[in-house]
Amino acid sequence: MRGKSLYFVFILIAYTVGIWTFSLIPKILMTVGLTGLALMVGFSLIIGAMVTVEVNGIMKKAYRVHEFMTKIGRTPTVSLVLLAFLFIVTSVISHYTGVALEKILGLTIPGVGILVILLGLILLIMAKSKSLDLIVVFSILLVILTIFAAAFLGSKVDNVVTKEASYQYISTTLTKLHTFTGEVPISIVVETFLASLLTFGLGVGFYYVIGSSLATVNLDIKKILVIVILLQIFLSFLAALIVTYSIGISHQAYWSAFEKGQAAEAMEVYNRYFRPLWKEYTSPERIEVKPLVETIFGIPEILKKLKIEGWFSFTLALMLSIFLAGFTTILVLLESGAQLAMDVFQISRKDSLVFAGIISAILAGIGYFEPLRAVLVATIVTMIPIYSLVELLPLMKVEEYRGKAIILMVVLIALWVPLIIAALREGKDTTILGIIVGGMLLIPLAFNKILTRSPRG
Repeated sequence: MRGKSLYFVFILIAYTVGIWTFSLIPKILMTVGLTGLALMVGFSLIIGAMVTVEVNGIMKKAYRVHEFMTKIGRTPTVSLVLLAFLFIVTSVISHYTGVALEKILGLTIPGVGILVILLGLILLIMAKSKSLDLIVVFSILLVILTIFAAAFLGSKVDNVVTKEASYQYISTTLTKLHTFTGEVPISIVVETFLASLLTFGLGVGFYYVIGSSLATVNLDIKKILVIVILLQIFLSFLAALIVTYSIGISHQAYWSAFEKGQAAEAMEVYNRYFRPLWKEYTSPERIEVKPLVETIFGIPEILKKLKIEGWFSFTLALMLSIFLAGFTTILVLLESGAQLAMDVFQISRKDSLVFAGIISAILAGIGYFEPLRAVLVATIVTMIPIYSLVELLPLMKVEEYRGKAIILMVVLIALWVPLIIAALREGKDTTILGIIVGGMLLIPLAFNKILTRSPRG
């Protein structure tokens, strides 16, 4: 059984270690250090409780996901709502995964998120019944690569970073990573909760899918989650190290260009790439998801344009880690979407994979355009607590888990309120549109009673 447990640990790692692990999580750890880690662990335990009730709820009934939603939860439209949200999440992650691929290849590929989805789709179709094995292989590669990237960049710092200010940044940040901070702003607490939800990927029905698979092997999800959370902590620290070293080397590249008489080139790169990056990752009072993710892709441009020695190896260490983290998540999302679609529409696995891939690819194409991508990101960021709540709705009909589900729903609402208030106060059009889109996707929930009403004899 240990081998089986480890197998599912790596499936969960493939899903939960993704784009957010290399953007949001490093910012939190780099800002408030071990205090941020303590908050993450606390929120992970809460989310772990949600995962546990979902997995155990479906395991004990031994139903397929939509069958469980319909026969037990009496909420058939929940499957549709979760599937719609899954498509949006897949499209956004595929876009950023594609951007990492662009930086590795040194090319600009229009609609690159579509290419990533097609690649994942082809691999999953070719894998057939071995799709979980494929995901596990990529998950193991991700863990190995993350360890290697952190070690490689760390080994190069002393040789590459010679400017006092650049080295001081790395040294100060590394100290923060290993210390507790005193007062933590409420904004950091809320954003840490958001980052934890995004990392675990609630709101798309994945844990019901995994629970349905676990029913056949009778494993303890609590033990699996403990190992997953410990691995998450380890990989999150490595991701923070990778980002810290990368920013420090970029800072050195900027100063080296000045010293070589390339002032004009250095200032252009500074204004376009480095200043936004520095602002996002060194300002403790602000965490904005979209710019936080996108500015990190400026690092390869800084290193390349300022021609720092070894720039490609540094780019590869950072971008390949991000690409693999995103791609493993894409594989899991496509497989989960296919399982849901297969249950809802009663179609074959291949057809359901193609369906999930096409819808996600269309949205990824839309997300290639910055204003539309901003709306999709805002939908995820502002509404993921609500979709996490929706995911718990079927458990309200399971007496054994009703009380736990209600408590978890209250926690989600309590933490969502300050998040949505902050978003509304910000007043950005894209944020408001994101909330509207997220709200519209919830409309099918109003038809649950109609769809579950017994026909009159």
